[in-house]
Amino acid sequence: MGATMKVMGIRKTGYDHVLNKFNIVFNTYGLSRGTAAKSELDNFSAQFAATKPDFLYFFKDEQLKRNFLLSLKKISPKTKFVMFYGDQRGCVPTLIQKRADILDALLINNEDPNQFKMYNAAGIKNVFTFHHGVPVNEFKDFDIPISNNVFFGGNNFNHNKFPLGKLRYDLITRVHKLFGLLVYGAGWPFKTEKAVPRHQYARVLRRAHINLGINHYTVPCYYNRRLFECLGSGKVHVTYYIPGMEKHFKNHTHLVWFQTIKQGLDAIQNLLKYPEKREAIAAAGKKLVFEQHSFEVRALQFKNILERL
Repeated sequence: MGATMKVMGIRKTGYDHVLNKFNIVFNTYGLSRGTAAKSELDNFSAQFAATKPDFLYFFKDEQLKRNFLLSLKKISPKTKFVMFYGDQRGCVPTLIQKRADILDALLINNEDPNQFKMYNAAGIKNVFTFHHGVPVNEFKDFDIPISNNVFFGGNNFNHNKFPLGKLRYDLITRVHKLFGLLVYGAGWPFKTEKAVPRHQYARVLRRAHINLGINHYTVPCYYNRRLFECLGSGKVHVTYYIPGMEKHFKNHTHLVWFQTIKQGLDAIQNLLKYPEKREAIAAAGKKLVFEQHSFEVRALQFKNILERL
């Protein structure tokens, strides 16, 4: 198995408890989101100094200012700093620019070669694709009454700013009008439900026959957390086509993708009309993510990345 690796995390990954199986000790020390109090940062530094982990793992976590991260590097120069970044931008975000020379690795949830080149050019040598996964134990066949035909999870803010923003807005409003869409999110021109914590998401996804997906960006293999959770819910996932997704999923077998609003509306109508087809695709999609995208699979992939640093 190799030597034990010590990882200190700013917050839980969801699969940190699985990492023990792979000889990784993952300890979480939470900090307040946004701006952490000086006393919190002092306590964090003290624990970091006592632990001197092999790796520090964090996300956007804006409370980790550049000077604070540099102070941690001085405490333990051998500790490697690894950051996960799940948003998409056409340029290197300021947050990452300020950390570029401090990071030993950046994990992103897509396979866009242009993004790899962009981050390499910014000074980050090690960039890896790393996706979210599914907590299999949470995604059971809950007996949840169906309340709507279609479900969508996501907010709508400044949709004209994003490459697929208007298309996304038009699609969601059309589906709401035609099929009785249940939305968990804010900013839409109709009544919605408030977003729920991740551990409650499995139940919410089972409230509709179909789970709908569309990103703000068209980026190769850009899979957000909801894609895997929609598939894991046991309900059929209908999504706007993500470039390269045929490498990981088979259309009309594991999910259904579309490339125009009309195709999406037609797919929803067809799946509502033929429940046996809908349920067969849903079952195949669930089986696939449980086998290939579980938290246990992600934990092993995480270990493999750390071993390359």
